[in-house]
Amino acid sequence: MILVDVPVAQSGQASGWQSTVRQLGAALGVAVLGTLLVSTLGAATATADNLSSVPGLNDPAQKQVVSIVRGSAGAAIPEIGRMPGGRPAQAAAESAMVPAARITTLSAAGISLLGLLATIALPPMKPQDEEGVVQADPSPEAVLE
Repeated sequence: MILVDVPVAQSGQASGWQSTVRQLGAALGVAVLGTLLVSTLGAATATADNLSSVPGLNDPAQKQVVSIVRGSAGAAIPEIGRMPGGRPAQAAAESAMVPAARITTLSAAGISLLGLLATIALPPMKPQDEEGVVQADPSPEAVLE
């Protein structure tokens, strides 16, 4: 779609630009969705119905659990359960993973839907007009045949 209206002489440059934009978009998309997941996971772990309901887990310990979960993007949740008295905190952090993943997944689906709608809204392609096409000179081999 992007390169259809680009003159052949500039197609290499346009292809490079398109590839750069695609890679940049992919990297930014992963970064934004990863940030959304980590921040939502940290917030969901710290909510009143999660960690504050864990018996014997004081405020500094709750902050430490949230910091561990947020800093590891959830990868250290099993490690929390190995700490003394950490099983309830691990369960609270695990239960926070579901809404965080749901929010991130729905956000990614919404962005993809917007991209699909934008693609559908593109104007139809124009037929190539014959006047703009430059015929290449035939090669000496083609003339001899």
